[in-house]
Amino acid sequence: RFQGDIPSQVAVQEIVDQVDDSVDQDAQKTTKKRKYFIGSEHIGVPRINTEIETFMKDGMIEDWDMFEKMVDYAYANVFFAESKYQPVLFSECAWNAKQKREKLMELMFEKYNVPAFFLVKNAVLAWYPAKAGPNVRTSELTACDVPNISASK
Repeated sequence: RFQGDIPSQVAVQEIVDQVDDSVDQDAQKTTKKRKYFIGSEHIGVPRINTEIETFMKDGMIEDWDMFEKMVDYAYANVFFAESKYQPVLFSECAWNAKQKREKLMELMFEKYNVPAFFLVKNAVLAWYPAKAGPNVRTSELTACDVPNISASK
């Protein structure tokens, strides 16, 4: 088994470019590019127009581009393995939307070609070692309570 420290926060730098429109010289288009800095060695460096962000909101993936960059970083710098040889297990909050669940599965199978994928509720993962009693999971933004109705005494 492998355990690694995968970052949940990413430094994001917005770069504004002026692009000339070839049809109308008076009109100019402004495009924003985002540059991602992932990992503690990159986040600690001060940079202009850079903020620390996360790809999650309320326990669900919100910024899919940033999430993909984080997964790329994890395979290259944490796991040191190709995704096509590694089955994955993700945890999700109990209120995760079906569309986000499907999008995550599609991303992992189609882009990363994982051989197997399993998505489990994070409350169940937290409850598993306890084996009995209620399980209360809290984070800085969310909290959930999962009773154990099959606990043996």
